[in-house]
Amino acid sequence: MATTKKQLLVTVCVATTMVGAYVADFNETHLFNPRWPPHARFHDAQTMLLATALGACALLYTWRRDPKATRLRTAILFASLYWISNTGSITFPGTAWTDPERAGQGQVLGLPLALVIGVVQLGLLAVALVMPRLHGKGPRPCLCQSRLRIAPTPKSILHPRNG
Repeated sequence: MATTKKQLLVTVCVATTMVGAYVADFNETHLFNPRWPPHARFHDAQTMLLATALGACALLYTWRRDPKATRLRTAILFASLYWISNTGSITFPGTAWTDPERAGQGQVLGLPLALVIGVVQLGLLAVALVMPRLHGKGPRPCLCQSRLRIAPTPKSILHPRNG
C-alpha cells in the first residue's frame, strides 16, 4: 500500500491530539490543580483518555491494509470528534476557556489557544477529506452515488410475442 499525503496529514493531526491532551492537562493547571474537586479531575482524565481512544481508532482506520475512501473518512471522523466536542464545550453554562487566575494567558490573536488549535486541527482534517486522489484515474465517486446496479431487462419482457 502506498502511503498518501492524506494518511500522513491525518496521522500528524491524530498524534498532536493524543500527545497534546496530556501536555495540556496532565499538569498543575488541570489534573493536579488543588482548586479542582475530584469529580472535575475525573472528567479531565476522561478527556485525556478519550483523546487517546479516538486517536487509536483513527490510526487504526488510517493505516489499515488497502484502505478504501470510506475507511479514511471514518479515520477523519474519529480524529475530528475530540476537537468538535472540545470546541462545543464552551456553549455549556458556567464554562470558560481558562481558569480565572489564567485569564488572558495562552491566546493567539486574542483567541483562546484551545480554540485556535481545535480550528486548525479541524481545518487540516477537512483538507485531508477533500484532497484529490493522488493515485488512480479520475475523481473519486460522489458520496451520494448509489451502488445499486440494475440488471438489463430481458428482451422477452420488453417485446412479448403476439400470439
